[in-house]
Amino acid sequence: MKFAAVAGHQKIKDKLIHTVKEGRMPHAQLFLGAEGTGILPMAFAYAQYVNCKNPLDDDSCGTCPSCSKIQQLIHPDLHLSFPVKGAKMISENFITEFRKTVMANPYLSITDWMDELGNENSLPNITADECRSIIKKIGLKPYEAETKVLIIWLPEYMGKEGNILLKLIEEPPGNALIILCSENENKLLGTILSRVQKTRFPAYKVADIASHLETSKAMQTDLAQNIALMSGGNMNKALHMTSNIDNTYLDSFRSWLLDCYKGNSQKYEHWTKDLSGLGREPLKAFFTYGLQICRACLVEPYGLNEGRLTNNEQDFVQRLSQLMNVDMLEEFYLLLSQAQYGIERNGNAKITIFDLSLKIHQCFRAIKLSETN
Repeated sequence: MKFAAVAGHQKIKDKLIHTVKEGRMPHAQLFLGAEGTGILPMAFAYAQYVNCKNPLDDDSCGTCPSCSKIQQLIHPDLHLSFPVKGAKMISENFITEFRKTVMANPYLSITDWMDELGNENSLPNITADECRSIIKKIGLKPYEAETKVLIIWLPEYMGKEGNILLKLIEEPPGNALIILCSENENKLLGTILSRVQKTRFPAYKVADIASHLETSKAMQTDLAQNIALMSGGNMNKALHMTSNIDNTYLDSFRSWLLDCYKGNSQKYEHWTKDLSGLGREPLKAFFTYGLQICRACLVEPYGLNEGRLTNNEQDFVQRLSQLMNVDMLEEFYLLLSQAQYGIERNGNAKITIFDLSLKIHQCFRAIKLSETN
């Protein structure tokens, strides 16, 4: 993966490139960032640049034999370690599945990876056997490249077994680069944290996510902007939403809300059937869209929605914000959040949707009563 293929984080890219050019590359580094902030794809781009045969000023060439192999994650001097299931399992047992999953979405979460492995009850972990395997691999001379690269994704799953790697991290071979990609600094051993140079990754900006979706997914600007706003700076979440929605949900959300306003119980049953049939991820996206509309209503009086909504959305938000006061909007936001939380925890979708519809109607009814009194 080239740096150009990694969304955003230009300052971090410049810093990493500078360390290579100046010959001052730390041999043990820790990329720290929440889910969907691009720590893993950045590690791949860094590894590719380090071993590129014809590096450019600001990126790897992407065409030399080394780049071609790293882009496919099959370079013999690129070693990948990651959480797996099973007390005695090592990453090598699942490397084919991991390559396939990561190449499809390098911004993946641990949940995505565990879903790929199956629904066994065992928890993800990086085992003691894996740590010993790492030491053995890194101790060998490089096959083709000048620098042997080890990328450990989510080292927080090592637990105390990470002590096995302390000497390697503190004094790696001179031809080795170790990159730990972690989402939770608090779960890493202090002895590991003291032996690595940290690079912190902030959440993505809306513009970075929207631009990436437009470029990589050929997505229309309005839709990319909406998904970026709903993603909360999480690229993985944004990419999942692109797979589950083919519009901004405006028509469906507006129609559902209108039926809630009217108190049409027969329509509740219709919406319960239709929305529950979407599946968990699209339904979560529907509620996320509703939360975004609610936020837009709350800030509409302050003129903060300019450039963030389509014309149709802007018209809808203006009408809704005039109908509901701040207290009602806050209650509306809370109800949508609770419904989304229930779906995330595998709650019954039909019960959640029907109950939410009734409660939203009660909100609108309270508004009508207050207007008549």
